[in-house]
Amino acid sequence: MGVLFAASVGFGLAIGGIVAGLRARDNGGDFAEGFMDFIREDWAASVAISTVLFAVTMGVSAGVSGMGSIGVAKAAAAKKGGAVAGLPNAVKPASVKKLVKMMNKREGLIVKFAKGDELAYLRAMKAEGSHIIIDGKSHILLDKSKATRMTVFHEYMHHVLQYKKGIPALGNNQDMFIEAFLSRHSNFLRL
Repeated sequence: MGVLFAASVGFGLAIGGIVAGLRARDNGGDFAEGFMDFIREDWAASVAISTVLFAVTMGVSAGVSGMGSIGVAKAAAAKKGGAVAGLPNAVKPASVKKLVKMMNKREGLIVKFAKGDELAYLRAMKAEGSHIIIDGKSHILLDKSKATRMTVFHEYMHHVLQYKKGIPALGNNQDMFIEAFLSRHSNFLRL
């Protein structure tokens, strides 16, 4: 599992570097310079986010129990002479409700389904979720009828980037960075 994680981080950095290099070239700069700037400046954030998302998604106990499920599925399939389910399908991903419950165990983070004025705010903004910092705590509000796993991870990444740094770490490009990261890791996160 560690090799898969390292490969996904390396692949994500390579793709991000190529995109940054192409953007730099399109803007009159040098491809290699854009590529290296991305690697130098964004590698730590990419690795940190991958690590956090890996821990939230898999967790130690979920990983151990999931491996047990895989063993049971293989044994049952072998007895019946049937095909063995692949690893990605052997363990169901956590639901939005389960992700909310797990994230609420994190210090400095409050995740909840919006009600009343909060829900009216989300709907007025046409948003599935929102992240704000109030009194030093990170709050994630979700529209229960619309929020997906993608929404939860998107808002959680705002928490990681903003709450841990104290300010929006990437300025106006933060949503683009998060969407690109989630897109690169969509299979891993099963979005």
